[in-house]
Amino acid sequence: MKTNYENCLAITLKWEGGDVNNPADPGGKTRWGVTQATYDAWRVSQKLAKKSVFVMTKTEMLAIYKANYWDAVSGDTLAVGVDLVTWDYGVNSGPARAKKTLLSVVGGTAVQTIQKLSAKRLSFLKGLTTFKTFGKGWSSRVADVEARAVKMALGSSQATKGALLAEADKAAGKASLKTKAAGTTGAASAASTTVPHNVDQYLSWGILGLIAVGVSVAVYLTWKARHDKERAAAYTRVAEEV
Repeated sequence: MKTNYENCLAITLKWEGGDVNNPADPGGKTRWGVTQATYDAWRVSQKLAKKSVFVMTKTEMLAIYKANYWDAVSGDTLAVGVDLVTWDYGVNSGPARAKKTLLSVVGGTAVQTIQKLSAKRLSFLKGLTTFKTFGKGWSSRVADVEARAVKMALGSSQATKGALLAEADKAAGKASLKTKAAGTTGAASAASTTVPHNVDQYLSWGILGLIAVGVSVAVYLTWKARHDKERAAAYTRVAEEV
């Protein structure tokens, strides 16, 4: 059976650092994206003594990624491109979650599935408490992997380059619309910040609540616009590689 594993692995490893032990990361010590806990479990399964993940060899890393992530998301059974976004999501957030999310969006073309899964993935990451710390990197990763997955799905040709640039234009257009909407929402909220002194207390609380909602919507739209700009940049960058 033809596999896309090595191509997907190469892309994911560009986003997974070497030796990392960030106190803000619940995963703790990691090497090439493999946590100490994952390495311990794999060593035990191989009837080997536990040892620091920082001495894990590349051969061990490849075996762990293949068994724990690629095979776990049934990578060889997925369409080209869809396999990349599902696998990378699994490496980042767990294969079970990645497979479950894929099943919730599957349908339509491979490109549509890739884009829907990428959007769901980012929404999940946005809800994590660690997003404030790692969100910028995650957002960039999701955009880059989406664009590269679409390129895989379309194949390499001049037509593919045009299609990728068209996706870049779509993303840029969405970013522009959301930026304008955020500005309008923010301006409307600002215009409502003064509550007349004769307004009933409960009504004033209601007005302030609406203002808070308006501000939250504006912040959300600004964030979405920023990500669409990242998507546009990623599609453009990948198109130039065709």
